Amino acid sequence: MSKKDRVFKAEFTKELPEGVEIFSRNEKTKKGRPVIRWYGKWIENGKTVQYKLSPDRKKYLVETQKWYIDFKDHNQIRRCWPAFDDKKQSEALAGRIKELVCLKMARLAPDIELIKWLEVAPASIKKSLVRIGLLDSHRAAAGKSLLSHLEDFKGALQSKGNKDCRTNTAYSRIKKVFEGCKFNYYSEISGSAISKYIKTLREGEAPLSEKTSNYYLREIKQFCRWMIDDRRAIENPVEYLKPIRVTEEQERAALEPDEIAWLIYCTKTGQPIYRISGIERAALYVAAMYTGLRVSELRSLRVFSFDFEDKTVTVLRKNQKTTEEKLVLPLHPEVIEWLKPMFRGKSRDDVALKMPSEYNTAKMIRRDLANAREAWLKDAEQYPDLLKERTESDFLKSEKDNEEVVVFHSLRHTFSSIMAASGVHPKTAKELMRHKDINLTMKRYTHVFRGQESAAVESLPRIKKIEMKKQALATGTDGKTADPSLRICLCSDSQQASTTGDDGRQMNQSSGINNRVSNGPGVIRTLDQGIMSPLLYR
Repeated sequence: MSKKDRVFKAEFTKELPEGVEIFSRNEKTKKGRPVIRWYGKWIENGKTVQYKLSPDRKKYLVETQKWYIDFKDHNQIRRCWPAFDDKKQSEALAGRIKELVCLKMARLAPDIELIKWLEVAPASIKKSLVRIGLLDSHRAAAGKSLLSHLEDFKGALQSKGNKDCRTNTAYSRIKKVFEGCKFNYYSEISGSAISKYIKTLREGEAPLSEKTSNYYLREIKQFCRWMIDDRRAIENPVEYLKPIRVTEEQERAALEPDEIAWLIYCTKTGQPIYRISGIERAALYVAAMYTGLRVSELRSLRVFSFDFEDKTVTVLRKNQKTTEEKLVLPLHPEVIEWLKPMFRGKSRDDVALKMPSEYNTAKMIRRDLANAREAWLKDAEQYPDLLKERTESDFLKSEKDNEEVVVFHSLRHTFSSIMAASGVHPKTAKELMRHKDINLTMKRYTHVFRGQESAAVESLPRIKKIEMKKQALATGTDGKTADPSLRICLCSDSQQASTTGDDGRQMNQSSGINNRVSNGPGVIRTLDQGIMSPLLYR
């Protein structure tokens, strides 16, 4: 700080009370010059107090409780601002202001230490710095709490046309990590702390998958990049973090037709799970298997979504432009038979299908599969060989021998596989699955049921048996007997017999064209230029 810049306490005057005793002292100024100062002394609240008097000795001087800062800004304008009650804090504030003045004059951005200080600085001081042009509004906004920044980030995503579900998911994930790490300001964000907390989420009671944990990291990095782009921060504290390597993801299985039958039969008579009766769960499984709707789509259905007369179900969803669109899908008679009795007594706006939370849908269907498998094994208790065979089988298991797993989304795989097994055209299946790429429908969602491969091979036509009427001669000039298989390829049934003409040449009975077998000079081996293979005439 220059000599003129200082931290001091201001003084103001008050009227002298009655009964004041005035006296003088010989003192020295800061420069050592002698001076006479007058004081007043009186009793106040039972205590003797003493104050310095004004030069006219009619009023006494009182120091302010706060300290003041006297400084010159980047425009060479002298400013006098109130600081804090504590002198050390006031001196520290004066030093920070001086740094900002120097950076502003040099046209440099604040360093990380200065940004950290701005985050915790009082709002009144930052407002004053913005008012005189010493700090821009974006830098001042950096002092807001992380939750305030997060709300602004959410608004930025929405302004770009992102879906509400996408925006809300990103917001909730980032907020969950920041609250778990107890971050309050942007400068407190630590990459190692975030990495450690995400690891605890993967190993918790409701563990995140490796893929989902990478999504958490992706959302946080996007938020930090937005902070820099919006000039609220100068560095990305999580830029160096890398996503973890995802092990090979388990494919979802499709239920076999026999597994579907056992699952529905045992579920409808089972005990409630997650406060959902057996008949309600069975109806839910039937609706999912015969419509191919996703969990979120099934959850959004209301009674008015179903039209049993037209045999359709209408799904409302938001597209990429965040506008609602209607999807009208056909209904299978099986779905109508299950749902129509259940809708009796319900209003149009009631929820159509009772479902557990999104975290328990897979647990629910796996519990029903386990109960169905137990009943299936019990059905073979009187037959030891059959029981042993069933015990070793993966029938109705949630984890198959081919490492595929059964979750609630497997019912959508089942829908696609049933269509393929029923002979539905792939293009039609793609439209019903609402996929953009038919490869996704055929490669990922369509499975081959047991026995389909054997049935496909058995359905191939047999080789036609051909009975030879007469042995053929060779087509060459060596006079050898031709191979019967060659004869089959080159001649039709009507051309299998040939005769010899009066001049010794071979003559075809069907065409009457003479064919020379000599290979002498200038002689054509086959006078009939048309190849006689019946395969090429088709």
